[in-house]
Amino acid sequence: QWYQRRVRANNLSCRMGEEPQPSHSFEALVSHVSDIDKFWVQPLYNNEDRKKLAVIESVLGNIAKPLANTGKVPKAEDYVAVKLNERGWKRARLKQDVHHSLAVIQLIDYGNDEQVPESSLYTLPYELGIDVLQEQSVMCALAGATPIRSAPHAVQYFREILISRKVTVKSYSISPNNALLVDLATPEFHSVRQNIFLHQLAQSSQPPCAPHTKDPGSVQPKIGEKTAVIVSHISDLTDFYVQYRSREKNISSMMTAMKNMYSVNVHSPAAIINIGMLCCVQLGSDWFRAEIKQVLSNGYILVILKDFGNVQLVTAKAIYPLEGSLISTPFWAIRCGLNNIAPTTPTAIGNFPRQLIQWFHKYATDPNAYHTAHFIRHADDRYYIELQDEQGGGDSKPTTTELLITNNCAKRLAENFPAYTGMQAQLNQMGS
Repeated sequence: QWYQRRVRANNLSCRMGEEPQPSHSFEALVSHVSDIDKFWVQPLYNNEDRKKLAVIESVLGNIAKPLANTGKVPKAEDYVAVKLNERGWKRARLKQDVHHSLAVIQLIDYGNDEQVPESSLYTLPYELGIDVLQEQSVMCALAGATPIRSAPHAVQYFREILISRKVTVKSYSISPNNALLVDLATPEFHSVRQNIFLHQLAQSSQPPCAPHTKDPGSVQPKIGEKTAVIVSHISDLTDFYVQYRSREKNISSMMTAMKNMYSVNVHSPAAIINIGMLCCVQLGSDWFRAEIKQVLSNGYILVILKDFGNVQLVTAKAIYPLEGSLISTPFWAIRCGLNNIAPTTPTAIGNFPRQLIQWFHKYATDPNAYHTAHFIRHADDRYYIELQDEQGGGDSKPTTTELLITNNCAKRLAENFPAYTGMQAQLNQMGS
């Protein structure tokens, strides 16, 4: 009775907007978010349990047997093993009876629901079940979430700032639906609950943008600025990325720090993968900050390396949560296009002859060159620039566009693609 009164008092305090005192705090990883008052965390205070879970998931495939071969009809609330392609083997609980050869399950160690074919269900051996290792995810609700639960974009914002991140959980009591009533803290926010309140007050009509989903302190060139750059990636003449040459040491130091952080410390791959999520990706022995662009049907994931601009195809095992200390560091790649050669019709973007792109790639990535970028304008999510090789000529050296014209590549381009009216005008003016 005393405990029930304490739970009611804490719940009332949260609804009234007061700050109840937490009864317990622990570190955890946010593994799944359905709503502000329904999300799951994985406690991190027991390393032995986490190691045991990793072992269980690695051996399930060798021990579990297909349920179809046992003759047993799976029912709601049954515990099973499930095979999730590239994501490997997981322990799960059936949320309802199998219907039309499809099963709705909950991954008991992560919290998220999945719909899978009945053929992917396997037996969960006793020695790998919940009697040996209890469920590793805990359902939670944000304390005092009632006033903000229906606020515009609140759930989206909550998911973006927390998913797959390490947090400090301050637990207060038990909610009516048996969720742990909590507040959360991150390196950026002492109280996630207070941050969401303040954010909704400040931008009640605008979609919130989580601090780690935009360029925090990003490199923002000024129009008219001229500075030395390194061309880090090229897709075509109107879509490539540059880095400030003056930040080369910053980039190198960050890459070394990430390698030390993720190679030495114990990290687990991201439990949840969402499009637009920032993450850390392992490519060989190196680590890169990246954004998830697409999840393909074959299980592979398309990511863009935020500090270089190139796109990579990786598996889920190569994707890790982005540590908080890496979020405040700016993304170094600046998306650019060559000025005065962009087509006037959007449908023509990217229609550059292969030999022209190859020439530009050779010119822009020449290790003996020292390129200066002149940032002329900003449009279409990129900066339109002129590149100039400063080696042995200074201002007398021609710009990239001038080189394109003088070597006649631009003339062929303008003849083949009349939409390039800006370049055609330059050709006429120069009498080429």
